[in-house]
Amino acid sequence: MPPAAQANFLLQTVGPLDGIELAIDVESNAAGADGTVTVPAAAAVALAISNHVGFPPIYYGTRWGPDNAGSGLPNAVLSACPLWLAEYGNLPICPVGWSKWCLWQHTNGQASSNAAPVPGIGPCDRSYIAAQSLDEIAGWWGQRAAGTG
Repeated sequence: MPPAAQANFLLQTVGPLDGIELAIDVESNAAGADGTVTVPAAAAVALAISNHVGFPPIYYGTRWGPDNAGSGLPNAVLSACPLWLAEYGNLPICPVGWSKWCLWQHTNGQASSNAAPVPGIGPCDRSYIAAQSLDEIAGWWGQRAAGTG
């Protein structure tokens, strides 16, 4: 099924989102390694979601894009998406097309300099959010839920 049709099927199946945030995972498909996760496919999904909800989804991926070589970046549709950067370590480097990240997954609980397990949970993904306060987070989230951010 074409990427935009997949996005539309998801949105029709889920129904009203009412403040639910959507993110698209734009990483290489290591399990299948079939090349189906591409910048054009991700852009088609992002555009279909944006057209449906009124604002772009969050883009989750590495600085190297889905092919691990940066091919197809920058992309105007994807660069309009807030960036959730998957970059383990101490220095987040954004992909071409983004100048800042909104969320930064800095560890999976095993890789990076801050990879200690979470007590009672164990190794897990952890992200920072680019905000100075809970009010700032709530304002950004509220704008997005209202279709204005």
